[in-house]
Amino acid sequence: MRDSTFFFLDMLRSVFAWGILLLLFKTQLALAQEATCNQSFTDSWVYNSLNQSACSIASSLMGACTSSTYTVVPLEVGQIYDGPWKGSSTPCLCSSVYYSLLSACAFCQDRGYASWSSWSTNCTSVYVTVYPGEIPEDTAVPHWAYQNVTIYNDFNETLAASDTGRSIMFYSMHYSLTIVLVLRHV
Repeated sequence: MRDSTFFFLDMLRSVFAWGILLLLFKTQLALAQEATCNQSFTDSWVYNSLNQSACSIASSLMGACTSSTYTVVPLEVGQIYDGPWKGSSTPCLCSSVYYSLLSACAFCQDRGYASWSSWSTNCTSVYVTVYPGEIPEDTAVPHWAYQNVTIYNDFNETLAASDTGRSIMFYSMHYSLTIVLVLRHV
């Protein structure tokens, strides 16, 4: 009887400990805030035609790419957004469009960003000036995000600021076909 009581108490402690860890993990996830541009950043080029920031657009693209909710978190002083780790590269991560959006997100937070060669070093394939994933509905990718980053091996915010091209959006077109049967009495 005594052994079963201790076993029960040990199990209860384990369940309680795991419950606390799960609660802390969920709290940490809930506290993850999306990166935003600094209040002092007034350049409008970093926003798309829907008034979404580069940070928000990058979150939307990666969320669609991973079929999950994805949040680009704010950078602390001295941090940069790293490229994919060895063995974790995906076409979306290895796209210069995604790299440009994250670089612009870092720039508007007054933070630095990685060079293209550093970002793409672990990519098995790179996608320059194209985004290989789907662009979610209600998201527009600014034209400047499609710049060729291989020219300077870097995101070029001066080029982005002067780019007046239109945003690229996902348009969902639904067609319906109505079949009308004409019956004739004989």
